[in-house]
Amino acid sequence: MIYQKRLNEIKDNYPFDEWIDNFSADTEDKNDKGIEQYTQENCDVIKAIFDYLLGKLCLLGEKASELNKIELFEITINLLNRFNDEKGLFDFGVSEDLCDLVDEITLVAGLNPEIYANGKGISDIWREW
Repeated sequence: MIYQKRLNEIKDNYPFDEWIDNFSADTEDKNDKGIEQYTQENCDVIKAIFDYLLGKLCLLGEKASELNKIELFEITINLLNRFNDEKGLFDFGVSEDLCDLVDEITLVAGLNPEIYANGKGISDIWREW
């Protein structure tokens, strides 16, 4: 039960509300390309993708095989790739936020992000952003 609790606590670190606050249409520079991208709707889709990952990791359980956990990360990163292809959301700063979030989830899932993609983290195996 501690494993599931730790995974669910990651939701407290989601950066999506911060993105909305930082890139809302109320900012001074309305010509900034990023403003329209970080809508509540778009951020809700990204949140749902991460909620899916966390939920599936909880169902698998802490003792699940590394391979089973990695498959969930692959699905998640590919969903993010497709969403980014459609919306063009992930600039450098946002990409860093996402990689940090994936690394945090990787650690809580019992995997070491430093052993994937030459130390860049598991997301770098599949990410296109």
